[in-house]
Amino acid sequence: MKFGSNFQPFVRKRDVSHNDDEDLTREPDMVKAYRDTWELGLHSYLTYMRDRLLLARDLLTPSGSVFVQISDENVHHVRELMDDVFGQENFAAQIVFRKTTGKGGQRLDNTYDCLLWYARDATHVKYRPLYEPRSIRDDENLRFVELPGGERRRLTQEEVAGAKELPVGARPYRPNPLTNQRPAQGTDLGQFVFEGKVFTPAPERSEQTKGALRGL
Repeated sequence: MKFGSNFQPFVRKRDVSHNDDEDLTREPDMVKAYRDTWELGLHSYLTYMRDRLLLARDLLTPSGSVFVQISDENVHHVRELMDDVFGQENFAAQIVFRKTTGKGGQRLDNTYDCLLWYARDATHVKYRPLYEPRSIRDDENLRFVELPGGERRRLTQEEVAGAKELPVGARPYRPNPLTNQRPAQGTDLGQFVFEGKVFTPAPERSEQTKGALRGL
């Protein structure tokens, strides 16, 4: 039997031979859980993952979620596997996060890992977003300010750099279009009235919307 790893669960021996049964535990699950190479390659790894994902799915409540951290090398394989186990309709998000900033290759380096988020049931999944206050220094889109009296203007360079404090009660903001960049799919939102002006949620901004944006 070949385990394809030199993992050992004990420290009584300093020298461990590769693929030596005597140097490995008698519990197969422990061997598989800590093995860093796979004797049958990718197929045995995906089989190992599928067994555990099926178990995780059965253990989750309808509102539960599962997260799998994976590198860019096999994320596409694991995502297909999770589509099969949980269903494509229960895919929630693929979260990319940086794991290193070093330069190690001659071409573009992959400096990130992925978190695959799948829900047991997307219609019941629990999601509690975290809200953090934005600041002028953290968000370059916050380049306008509303003063306590209702006046709106652009921030000065001194205010953006932090050399000058904003007036007490002032609120930095960013003007966003009042219409969507593309029409809503499968719905007819029509027009709506705001402060006596008619706005149309369509790709082409109405003249009223353009005028409102120019006024900012």
